[in-house]
Amino acid sequence: MSIIQNLPADVQEELRKTANAIVTPGKGILAADESTGTIGKRFADINVENVENNRRTYRDLLFSAPDEVNNYISGVILFDETVYQKNAAGVPFPQVLAKRGIIPGIKVDTGVVVLQGTNGESTTQGLDNLTKRCQAYYEQGCRFAKWRCVLKIGDNEPSPLAILENANVLARYASCCQQARIVPIVEPEILPDGAHDIERCQKVTEKVLAAVYKALNDHNVFLEGTLLKPNMVTAGQSFAGPKPSPQEVARATVTALQRTVPAAVPGIVFLSGGQSEEEASINLNAINQFEGKKPWALSFSYGRALQASVLRAWQGKDELIAAGQKELVNRSKSNDSRLVTRYESDNYRSVGDDPNLRLAIQSLDSLVAKVIQDRTTRQQQRRDSGSMELDPHLASLAQLVQIFSNQDVDNIRPSQIKSTQLYRCPNKLSYKNLFPRSDQTMDSLFGGLVKIEEINGSLIEQRRRQSQVTLQSPPSTANAADTMAPNTTASSIDSIRINLPEILDQQDEVTILRLLIKLLAQKVNKLNDEKRRLLNNVSILNDINAEMASIIQNNIHK
Repeated sequence: MSIIQNLPADVQEELRKTANAIVTPGKGILAADESTGTIGKRFADINVENVENNRRTYRDLLFSAPDEVNNYISGVILFDETVYQKNAAGVPFPQVLAKRGIIPGIKVDTGVVVLQGTNGESTTQGLDNLTKRCQAYYEQGCRFAKWRCVLKIGDNEPSPLAILENANVLARYASCCQQARIVPIVEPEILPDGAHDIERCQKVTEKVLAAVYKALNDHNVFLEGTLLKPNMVTAGQSFAGPKPSPQEVARATVTALQRTVPAAVPGIVFLSGGQSEEEASINLNAINQFEGKKPWALSFSYGRALQASVLRAWQGKDELIAAGQKELVNRSKSNDSRLVTRYESDNYRSVGDDPNLRLAIQSLDSLVAKVIQDRTTRQQQRRDSGSMELDPHLASLAQLVQIFSNQDVDNIRPSQIKSTQLYRCPNKLSYKNLFPRSDQTMDSLFGGLVKIEEINGSLIEQRRRQSQVTLQSPPSTANAADTMAPNTTASSIDSIRINLPEILDQQDEVTILRLLIKLLAQKVNKLNDEKRRLLNNVSILNDINAEMASIIQNNIHK
């Protein structure tokens, strides 16, 4: 058995400097290493053809964003194709990034394969000729690499075999990279799929990371020249209990890292793991705010959590490139660890600080994400089977609507909203994108409704005709409501009438969403009325004070 020799001092120093540069405070990694197939799925969502020129154009959009993005992005992970592509001026993309002070990186694994002898678990391939490939990538300007191994949580998973195999694969990869002067990012991703709670995820994360660092030590890997890319510790996406708060995620994540990751590792860059853009940012900020020993820099290595808004803004149109680049800057800035105390309050500025309303908005986020993600699948399944079984997410939303409609909104408690199944759904759509910020809170809410209706198109018109629900909007938003729902009339929201069985019969989540938004609007109006009343009282007090001061002044002169 051959023993990997220690790295020369100059190589160690180069690796150390590169690793520390990547985790510069306030900066993180843009993961733009989607394979041809994966980026094709992203393009399909915005009706863009998956051809080489479109892929090059999109990557050029990312890599030529305004200089402000340099303040938040330290490195970019590239796909093999991207390394050899050039921008419109004929400059190779690695050189484009390097000139901006952004470090080019490269994905070097070639995908996961089934690990025989396990219950559907996997290992990752690509070790053949890896050192030579890394040397070639180094010549092209790449200075770090990424390799992803995947583990899942089940009744008997991850198995000891899967943990040991993937730990050793990651260690062999890391050693090969360092021989070629490339910093290895070690990524043992534990998938969020499943019904496990956060405690189970924490224990599995600790077991996996402990095995990984033992393997790295066994393979004589220079830890100061590595980075870790782990999952955040969360409950499974199908977990039936209350969704852990960002603070709970932070506590479980940092605790798992404290117990397993050596202090010699310069930085940890989290993957988003299926979280929405906003959720990934909020949880990262909570992790950075968590009080405890954190000897490593904590940052991000996000793909979808940075690019989803960019793709929606771009839409494959040259005239919208600037809009896409603006979204990249905004999303990158949202993950700046130097702004950790401000992100969440900014995010919910348009709905105020009322906890009931914030919980309702989170629930609405979750449902809309599920509607968009599963609509086509559900329709096809119902066509194939002829079944009209009630969708569980729709039933959960009905619960939430009943909570808001059957009692005074002011008396709603967070525990009631948390008790609904909907509240437990993973938040997969950014609140910021669903409800664009506006000076007028009501405009923001109805702006989100417009977006929902655009997504559903002609289906909404059909369902509107079938619906037995009369929705009536508050006076302050009559115009916005009229443009979206011709069958509504401007009146008090208190007169909303709900024929819930008819809604459920039609599987009409869009109608229920519209109803819920109007009920939320009632709460916002009450908050705004209270704010105006308080401001009016302040104005009256100021007038009284001014009058008293005038009287006192006159008496002094007399």
